[in-house]
Amino acid sequence: MTGQRAGHSSEVRERHGRWGAIEWPEFPAMFEERLAAEDFEGRTVLDVGTGEGRLALHLAPRAKLVVGIDRDEEALAAARENARTARVANVTFLAADADTANYRLLVRSPIDCVVASYFMSEACVRNAARAMRPGGGLVFACHHKDNWRETGQIGRHAFSPERMEDVLAANGFA
Repeated sequence: MTGQRAGHSSEVRERHGRWGAIEWPEFPAMFEERLAAEDFEGRTVLDVGTGEGRLALHLAPRAKLVVGIDRDEEALAAARENARTARVANVTFLAADADTANYRLLVRSPIDCVVASYFMSEACVRNAARAMRPGGGLVFACHHKDNWRETGQIGRHAFSPERMEDVLAANGFA
């Protein structure tokens, strides 16, 4: 299995959240490069933390099947509508917790690659390693542990490069 790590980019788009306007990248440039380098042709891809399906729909033209999972039912409804509007038929969106779900049972097809945009956890890495075919890939962008340094706290989906390397190695990724 191989693991790939992505970093941050200066390319941002403005999003509005409960706390006001924030800048948020659609996909960081390094993440886009990693995705572009991955061969998705004829492959089954699992998008964890899919939200409204941006990443799943971005990859659908290049993959055999994309399954997006998320716990947020409203976001999944938007993802399904986005797929209908775009007339994308090889994407499925399912309600599931990426930390506790059995990815193999959800997808019901051998998984070739797991992708994630700003969702990552140790459980996700572990679940991906268990569910993927030998040689499968894990391509993701996650928050750095210093992302919220002004709060003095580290988010549960944030990692230092060294910690993420340890998590990946412990689960068989290179």
